[in-house]
Amino acid sequence: MGILDQDVDDKVSLAVPQLYRRGIERKEWTQLKFWTYMIDGLYQSLICFFMTYLVFSPATFATESGQNVNDGKRMGVYVANATIVVVNVYILLNTYRWDWLMVLITAISILLIWFWTGVYSAFTAGFTFYEAAPQVYTQLSFWALTLLTIVICLLPRFAVKAFQKIYYPRDVDII
Repeated sequence: MGILDQDVDDKVSLAVPQLYRRGIERKEWTQLKFWTYMIDGLYQSLICFFMTYLVFSPATFATESGQNVNDGKRMGVYVANATIVVVNVYILLNTYRWDWLMVLITAISILLIWFWTGVYSAFTAGFTFYEAAPQVYTQLSFWALTLLTIVICLLPRFAVKAFQKIYYPRDVDII
């Protein structure tokens, strides 16, 4: 994100140098903003873990063949997949310029977790992780919980960003 993102086009930044005033005056990155990101990260971490934990703690889930998917390894697949998607979509939410390369890299990063889980769990070298992907990915609870976790994690950040951009736009947002 740091390499690929641009607030505005090159020509605009040369034509309107006032856009850099907030950065020069150190108004763009403050202690409040830092701690807001830290609290947001803690909130998202808690949601990613406890959404899965609270679904599995009162119930047991089994595949059609009768295998349990409520052990630590399978729960880890639930948590890890949702977390990777949340992190990558969070990066997109904070990106000013969505070009094809940024979206492609983010999509590949999201797809790699599903691919890697499928490949790694296909071999017996994974021991207790063996066949975790086919067992978990065929569960409706996995897809529903993943979607719900993503929405609950990102909704507060999306709401705050939308409110700021609509009611308190900065120079960069206007340009």
